[in-house]
Amino acid sequence: MIDEAESLAGTTRLAEALGGAPAAERARILVVDDDQRNLFAIEKVLEDLGEIVLASSGEEALKCMLRADFAVVLLDVFMPGLSGYDTAALIRGRDRSRHTPIIFLTAVSRDPGDISRGYAMGAVDYVLKPVDPLILKSKVAVFAELFAKTQQERRLLEENLRVRTEKLHTEEALRRAEERQALIVKSLPIVLYAGEVGGMRGAPLFVSANAKAVCGYASEEFLASPDLWSSRIHPEDRNRVLQEFGLLPQSGVLAIEYRWRRADGQYRFFLDQAVLVRDENGTAKEIFGTFLDVTERKRLEQQLVQSQKMEAIGRMTGGVAHDFNNMLTIVFGNLDRLRRTLDPADKAAKRVEMALHGAQRCAELTKQMLAFARRQMLRPAPFNFNDLVAKTASMLRRVAGETIELEIAAAPEPWPALADPAQFEGALVNLIMNARDAMPRGGRLTIRTGNATVAPGDALAEASLLPGHYVWVSVTDTGTGIAPENLDRVFEPFFTTKDSGQGTGLGLSIIYGFAKQSGGHIEVESEPETGSTFRIYLPRAASAALPMAEHGDSAGSLPRGRNGETILLVEDNEQVRHFAAAALNELGYTVIQANDARQALELVGRSRRIDLLFSDVVLGNGMNGFELAAAARAQTPGLPVLFTSAYHQAAAPEAGSSNLLPKPYWEHELATAVRSAIGGP
Repeated sequence: MIDEAESLAGTTRLAEALGGAPAAERARILVVDDDQRNLFAIEKVLEDLGEIVLASSGEEALKCMLRADFAVVLLDVFMPGLSGYDTAALIRGRDRSRHTPIIFLTAVSRDPGDISRGYAMGAVDYVLKPVDPLILKSKVAVFAELFAKTQQERRLLEENLRVRTEKLHTEEALRRAEERQALIVKSLPIVLYAGEVGGMRGAPLFVSANAKAVCGYASEEFLASPDLWSSRIHPEDRNRVLQEFGLLPQSGVLAIEYRWRRADGQYRFFLDQAVLVRDENGTAKEIFGTFLDVTERKRLEQQLVQSQKMEAIGRMTGGVAHDFNNMLTIVFGNLDRLRRTLDPADKAAKRVEMALHGAQRCAELTKQMLAFARRQMLRPAPFNFNDLVAKTASMLRRVAGETIELEIAAAPEPWPALADPAQFEGALVNLIMNARDAMPRGGRLTIRTGNATVAPGDALAEASLLPGHYVWVSVTDTGTGIAPENLDRVFEPFFTTKDSGQGTGLGLSIIYGFAKQSGGHIEVESEPETGSTFRIYLPRAASAALPMAEHGDSAGSLPRGRNGETILLVEDNEQVRHFAAAALNELGYTVIQANDARQALELVGRSRRIDLLFSDVVLGNGMNGFELAAAARAQTPGLPVLFTSAYHQAAAPEAGSSNLLPKPYWEHELATAVRSAIGGP
């Protein structure tokens, strides 16, 4: 690094010897550290390189970034409040500072993973404290020099544009420039323009010939109508855009995105970049700029932001549902046992029933949360869209109501879909109920099925569907439709346009989670007062659809333990463990309890007889239920194992549905699962 600094310094001295002007302003260097001693020391080391700005927190650093541009940012990794990583992400997320070099400083994070994360956040260097002052100074000097050179190049660019403006004063030079521009610009998707310095963007002096292809208006129309550009700016953007152009004489440069209505009536997002050209006296003369359609880029950015937002909410809701399921296991079990000890005619028994009903509602809510978070336990199987729609047709007509005409347009030969049929049926009913609510005065509701092949580059592929074969079902209504400003929010949890008390706002978010977890996609098209279409895509199954199974009842006496069968119960939640142990004891089993994997393995080694290992998947002390089962089977080959989990995604990869008992569970579910795992009816 020292060699690089010396080389750069030598280059600078050579440029000055040849007549190059020094930078007009000193480089600004931002140092962020919550330790005042570090700030003082670094300031003393770097003070001769430029203006040193100190910040003791990430929040203070962001305020500094709003006030000025910096040659380099020295950023401590671990700080109270915003960490160095979070601060770097916010700096990178701002257009003006996304290219500012960042050097991470840390005395703690020496792990290769932390270093890799630092570079992934856009850092140019990752320095471990304590750092040699000379080395640090040489590193920062490089960026200070580059900053100064960038400022000098910007002034040279303005000077170059000034010279070009002088050349354009002559008619012959202007004609030759237009000819050259026409040859280049004709094939570009960018409109070039030049205009007078005026109240708005000024009257246009030149608009490139490809304007019609980009905007729908020919260049002659812009030249003939000076107000054409400003009159077609979206009303919500107009004041902001005109204000920015009004400040152009002071700022000198401009880059702004806004919506502009093309000749076909469609609003598109455009990136308008302009630079102010001054004469030799410094007087503003003209504006040169470019006009680029960035609608597709904006759409992809919005998709990315939406995806990141939904994923963050999903992680939070998944964690909450995990804790709820553990607590509900205790509530279910104890209320169920209490109910069996009471006379059904007793008031206390009725209160217990009410409490159980409330607990069941809570359990349904956690299922919905896990469904949105894409962490629910799915049981995918091949099934036929047409068979399922036909099977539920009578129910769908009752759901739709008498004032709504229900039409089913099924594909003649649909491919089998691979997903959880029960979850799909619930999603379909949910969409139909939403369509019904959107048509309070009646209308037509159409259900269609079909096949789709997604190729690379298709719009569906850009919507996060992998190339391949899919089966789709759509629900179309002729109702009130969805306002354009709400289309991007319809799949957010708890967002609803219904009146208070008429919807939870979870229905569409649950369908979104189900579709994504199944490897599919859901999309919506809507026009106000015209209607809406929701379309679910699910992957095609490799095998034929299975016959639709009928759901049976589980009535009857509970399976019980036999001949002193012993169960090793491993559960880190003490209350859940006590409930499960009491329930298993009542069922006739001998129960050995352990609160973590280490204690469980000790019991496996000491116990003469263990007929079943019943373990939670998520355990403390560094070993999960799967690892425990493998270690226990190494000591006792063939040991039956039954897993349980309040966090279904953690269990799904290895446990499968055959030996997993999801939380919360009822006592009869526990009895059946244990009996099945041990073996025997």
